[in-house]
Amino acid sequence: MRTFDSQTISVINTFETLTKVNVRDCLFDNKTIYFLVEEGMMGKAIGKSGQNIKIAEKFLKKNIVLFEWSPDLNKFIKNLIPEAKSFRILSETLFLQIDKKDKPLVIGKNGQKLNIIRSFLERNANINEVRIS
Repeated sequence: MRTFDSQTISVINTFETLTKVNVRDCLFDNKTIYFLVEEGMMGKAIGKSGQNIKIAEKFLKKNIVLFEWSPDLNKFIKNLIPEAKSFRILSETLFLQIDKKDKPLVIGKNGQKLNIIRSFLERNANINEVRIS
C-alpha cells in the first residue's frame, strides 16, 4: 500500500472533490500533476469539453495529465504508453518497441515523462525498469 505525504493527499482530495473521480495514484513536479484514475473514469475526470480538467488546473495552479489504470497489466501499459508498437515483460523489466519518431513523446524533456511512467509502473504494477528500443 502506498503512503502519501500531506501535500499529495491534499492535491488528490481536491481533484477528487472537483471531478467526483477516485484517484489511484498521483505524482507531480514543478509544473504538472499526473493523476492515475480508476478504470473507466477517464471521461468523467476530463469532463464535458475538458471542463473538469480546466477547473482543476485553475484551482491547483498546475497543468494536469491523466492516465487510466487497469487491472489488466497489458491494458495498463497501453494506457500509459499508447505509442508502444509492442512490449514484453521479463521479470520486473518492461521492454518497449517504439518508433523512432515517437521516442521523444515517450521519453519527454530530460526523461521526465519516462520517469513518471516508470514510477507509476513501479508503484502499481511491480515493474521496476523500463527499456526502450
